[in-house]
Amino acid sequence: MPRNYAYEPRPAYGRGRPKHKWNKPYASLEAHRGGEVEGMCPSNIPAETVLELLNNGVEHFVGGSSEHPKNIFNVHEGVPYKAHVTRYGRSYHAFPCRKRDIPPRIWRPLLALAAQRNCKHELEKWFNDHS
Repeated sequence: MPRNYAYEPRPAYGRGRPKHKWNKPYASLEAHRGGEVEGMCPSNIPAETVLELLNNGVEHFVGGSSEHPKNIFNVHEGVPYKAHVTRYGRSYHAFPCRKRDIPPRIWRPLLALAAQRNCKHELEKWFNDHS
């Protein structure tokens, strides 16, 4: 069944910018005070690419009765992304993540996607650099 989820950035929550956004053309994981790590999306990723990744990723359901996935995982240019529900059944917001943020049963399908997109080596490097 084709999916048609929407991308909806997470609100700023008083930070003055939407969470996971910055003005640099590459993805990163940035540490904040207290040890919290925030995945930062590249500033130049096209909206069409975001929607394609969202609607063609690896779904992660929690519980047996969920109609919509809690998370959707994908890889773009060697960077793993985790999409999390913004509005249930309608929209998600996504961000770069660490390997430990990805359920083990998602690793193999994610590596297969990376191989299809010729970025498996880059994904493995990301995992090694951001464990």
